[in-house]
Amino acid sequence: MDEAHLIHRQAWLNRIVKQTEMRGKKEEYIFKDFKDFFDYEKEYREITGEIVPTIKDEELSNLLLKANM
Repeated sequence: MDEAHLIHRQAWLNRIVKQTEMRGKKEEYIFKDFKDFFDYEKEYREITGEIVPTIKDEELSNLLLKANM
């Protein structure tokens, strides 16, 4: 089951990384380099607690604040 999950996740990520958008008359990749797709250093700092991820959804943020009181 875990191996099947990893295979399907990889297929999904392959699809995402190939996404393009039109800029004028030219079609360009959304992710120009690997760091745009996955910022290893940022993820590492979030996991180790060096930086705290920000929540952009105000309603969710308010619920989390209430839950932590």
